[in-house]
Amino acid sequence: MPSLIAHRALPTHPRPLASGVNPLGCPKTAFTFEELSAQLRRLQPPVAYRLSLDSGVGYKNVRRALEQPMAIRLQTWGKLLRSLRMGLVLAARAGPAAGMAGATPGRAYATDITGNQAGNLRSRRLALGWSRRALAQRAGVGLDAVVSLEAGRGLVGTLSRVCAAMDLQPLLTLPPDRVCLEQLWEERSSGCLSAPAQFPPSRPPRRRARAQASDVNGGT
Repeated sequence: MPSLIAHRALPTHPRPLASGVNPLGCPKTAFTFEELSAQLRRLQPPVAYRLSLDSGVGYKNVRRALEQPMAIRLQTWGKLLRSLRMGLVLAARAGPAAGMAGATPGRAYATDITGNQAGNLRSRRLALGWSRRALAQRAGVGLDAVVSLEAGRGLVGTLSRVCAAMDLQPLLTLPPDRVCLEQLWEERSSGCLSAPAQFPPSRPPRRRARAQASDVNGGT
């Protein structure tokens, strides 16, 4: 599978990573999974039903993701984030591993939660000179868990532990043109009801389409 690594630096203007409001008072634009879940639970109109319609994730599973985000599969969160138009970055933190990899705090590894993080995690591990087994031991997870994460599968909690072992932090980011989560949800909440992504506009059956075309052409 070709590498899909796209390392990029997070914006240097005040778009905070892990605090509620940055020193200049700007709204939060990047969240941990727990922070985003807590924020989503407080939004109005309520999030779960609308996200369920738009993402194709069952209502109960959306509720569970909002209540127990770390126990949810990456694939499920991927569907929810696509519905919200949000992204996932693996942001480098200060620490020995970050120094070994030549990374600096605030640098992010752009990724797609449903699969592209595989290349990013593998790239980071190789930059550190670690085998999968060594990473599993440092993170306190099984070897199979590391293999699954590098293939784009697994639980969010496992991703968090593996990232922590490499001095990375998974962060969920707003689209560049949105300054706060409330603004994003104000736009998305109505769209989830009026045009949910999992229900594309229906097309007429082929037989009906052919009959209509025949009528237009005079029955020829």
